[in-house]
Amino acid sequence: MANDSVIRLHERDVSAPEASPAGTLEIAADEVAHVPGWIDDAGVFHPVAGTVHSHAGEDITSGTVAEARVASTLARDSEVIAYAQPLDADLTAIAALVSAADKLPYATGAGTWALTDLSAFIRTLLNDADAAAARATLGVAADADVSAHLGDTTDAHDASAISIADAGGWFAATDVEAALQELPTLLDVVVPFVIDGGGSEITTGIKAGDIRIPFDCQIVAWTLLADQTGDIVIDVWKDTYANYPPTNADAMPGAGKEPTISGGVKAEDTNITDWTTDDLAAGDTLRFNVDSVTDITYVTLNLVLRRT
Repeated sequence: MANDSVIRLHERDVSAPEASPAGTLEIAADEVAHVPGWIDDAGVFHPVAGTVHSHAGEDITSGTVAEARVASTLARDSEVIAYAQPLDADLTAIAALVSAADKLPYATGAGTWALTDLSAFIRTLLNDADAAAARATLGVAADADVSAHLGDTTDAHDASAISIADAGGWFAATDVEAALQELPTLLDVVVPFVIDGGGSEITTGIKAGDIRIPFDCQIVAWTLLADQTGDIVIDVWKDTYANYPPTNADAMPGAGKEPTISGGVKAEDTNITDWTTDDLAAGDTLRFNVDSVTDITYVTLNLVLRRT
């Protein structure tokens, strides 16, 4: 790289000498001059103007006379050049950043840098030597530990290893197996269907209030709750939205399996796997038909749906 340099030949500063003949600068052989000039990328010195001669007529900017007197200066300049940091876009961009606590420089592109947050917690994770140490910092279990619990069907694993519970207390399990068994019940939806006789005994036939199902599911249970002791049989029909309305040919329970109260005020079935079909698809429609009734004037049929 180019430098503004001065060759020190002895002890007299002739960087601004008196005028010399023919545009040359003459100095005594035993004198030293400060000669203005520059050094190119190859380390070659170039005087500013003219040729520098001694009184004896020797060219002291080259050859044997110059070698001894110029070499040491060039060597020092070359050494400085060798250790100098070349101009670099990344280093320049980093140098322009304003450092601050809990900040980390990062590249945003070629030769461009910015700062991002580096919290004290993340530093505790970055200094972890391995995955086990990182899990300890994060407070999580190893994959093998979780897999062991998931694969354990003997209920013999440590019940304190994993605990799952919701804030309302609706669901709690002290091991993964129990948790997986209970999770589907969290997705259950109760669909109530009310039949009101208006103070009189309910009549038989189709009852107003058809229902459309919004998601894939299956009916897993039903409950009937009446206003007074009596008897009632309610059939459940389903069909697709395209084939609406459902008819008796679309009955889900099958003969003798319909939701029924016999001489009471309530009834339930929590296992309806014996129905002809219990599956519902998103968009299906339901219709309810009272096959028979005695004395009951008001009843609610609750269907428990489980997403599938």
